[in-house]
Amino acid sequence: MGKLNISFYINLPSTYIGNMDPITHIASGVLGAQAFRRHFPEARLFTPFCLLAAWIPDADIFFNRGNPEWSLLYHRGISTSFFGGFIMALALAGIYKLISRKTAYWKACALAFGLICVHIWLDLATSYGTQLLAPFSDHRFTLDALFIIDPIFTLGVITFILFSLFKSSKSNMIATWGLIFIFAYPVATMAIGSTLEALVKKQYERSGFTFNEYEFIPDAFTPLYWKVISREGEEYTLTLVNTFIPGKEYPMKKGSHADHALLEKLGRQDSIFTTWEWFARYPVQETLQTGQGTTILFRDLRFSSVHPILSSLFNRGQDTPFTLKAELDENGDLVSWELNRTTRRFVRQAME
Repeated sequence: MGKLNISFYINLPSTYIGNMDPITHIASGVLGAQAFRRHFPEARLFTPFCLLAAWIPDADIFFNRGNPEWSLLYHRGISTSFFGGFIMALALAGIYKLISRKTAYWKACALAFGLICVHIWLDLATSYGTQLLAPFSDHRFTLDALFIIDPIFTLGVITFILFSLFKSSKSNMIATWGLIFIFAYPVATMAIGSTLEALVKKQYERSGFTFNEYEFIPDAFTPLYWKVISREGEEYTLTLVNTFIPGKEYPMKKGSHADHALLEKLGRQDSIFTTWEWFARYPVQETLQTGQGTTILFRDLRFSSVHPILSSLFNRGQDTPFTLKAELDENGDLVSWELNRTTRRFVRQAME
């Protein structure tokens, strides 16, 4: 077997799996424009400027060039950090000053940075993780308050926009309350999740269960549903809790904690495995024997679900997002790997 080299990537249409949905980000820009318009009476193209500022941290998606490891390392990286956000605000304000010459530079910069921080807040509220301190730290922070797509939250934001349009005389006030809602809703869902987590944990403790790890994270239609991930020894368990029927039982998924030594060994052959282990929050693995060798599936339970809608989706032939598949030969050497990002698949093969 020769040295491993990248031979090709297969790129299929990709979803926005790593981001809070773009509709919510753009909607926050609309609210920002409505709330602060009166402070920029002579500004030109003010709404487009606010929309761009609210969306701009996601511009990193244009730089991965189909490289899955780049995406794991740098998506939700410096562009969604406070440092990166400040640099982008400086640049945006400078460009905007050329368009709207009567607008004070630092005033535009402050607004741009504020809207960028709203974007960062929305991404931080999801369980994907955001590198707030990049480039000084690659730690991923998360509030575990919102699912990637939250229709209840998004509809709430859009409702404030519509009311502000219909009540033009009070547009500023309504939009301001809409921005408050953007911060208050995730805080409220966190409070619901924390309360429910403590309640369910007490029920488990009364039943004699103890865990090395035990966490509630958002699932589809949070705050109605919460994903429960626990680890006892080397075994993870994933299930679901209904906020209104906390005692209702749902299916369970179990998996063995991913072998660090194996990932380290594979990482010496290809850095994607080291990167994936850094990225994964609840890493599990499954080993399958084939006629040509061994197939190992590495999954992150953060992206698995037993929710009826999501589980039916992935039971139709799609693997869970960010599943890393390693093909090993009979000697245990890496032959190829494949990273699945929902509808985007990357393949790396060895050159003979």
